[in-house]
Amino acid sequence: MKSNPYQSILQRLEDQIDELKKEQPDNIEFLKKSTGLCFLALAELKRTVLEVGFSTREEEINFFKHIKPKAYSKLIYFENRFEIELKKPGYRLAQKKYFRNRLKDFNKFLKHNKEMVAYFRTKATHSDEHYFLRNNELPDVCPDAEYIYFNPEFFTLHDYTLSKIIAFEKLIEWLDVELNRVSVSKDSEKSPVPQSVGNFRWTESKVALVELIYALHSSKAINEGKSELNSLIALFEKIFDIDLGDYSRTFIDVRSRKKERARFLDSLKQHLLVRMDKSDG
Repeated sequence: MKSNPYQSILQRLEDQIDELKKEQPDNIEFLKKSTGLCFLALAELKRTVLEVGFSTREEEINFFKHIKPKAYSKLIYFENRFEIELKKPGYRLAQKKYFRNRLKDFNKFLKHNKEMVAYFRTKATHSDEHYFLRNNELPDVCPDAEYIYFNPEFFTLHDYTLSKIIAFEKLIEWLDVELNRVSVSKDSEKSPVPQSVGNFRWTESKVALVELIYALHSSKAINEGKSELNSLIALFEKIFDIDLGDYSRTFIDVRSRKKERARFLDSLKQHLLVRMDKSDG
């Protein structure tokens, strides 16, 4: 029996991801490397389609309905997991809010594409030739689509939509687990400030605090730089009983300043110099 080159590429991708997961935990590095493996597999699938093609319409439908969406959905899943892990706040209450907002986004897409969701879940086949054979119709893409995969010879009307449905359903399942984890944790949602720390309030802006934390992390002033950034964020949120929200977005805004990019740090330096001058008297 003739081997299916497309199925072989997909199986190799799944084996590589399984092997990678054995070597290292399900963390940022794993997500990053898995994303790279998916990109390579999709590039190989695309190249093989352009070079080999399909013998029958049934073979083409099977590829765009089953094989490509399995590979593409993995890419979408790992990309979104990577983004969520990078952007999630350190503060537990803020994490819950962030996870819920992402859940809304994914569910909104599924609701918007409810007909395709039903077609996929019921394993329908009556529109396969319209949905999963290549033609001149434009795919139902979203603004965040990976246009590199929309070569006329490598897309159909709904293979991308189906890929997102598969990925988003898996992401919703993962986020439900994460929400449950932060909700039932032994720690309270607003962990009390340790008695030894005292009752302190941050009276500058949240942007200023984010700028300070990034500076401390960059300078390796705490734990010789071995502490994760999100751990430092969580520490300062706990000390000052404050929610810094999407701190990575805040830092992007800081970086985008035209002048005085380290505005708060510059201000700290000036205040310290003034105090020294007064003490020298």
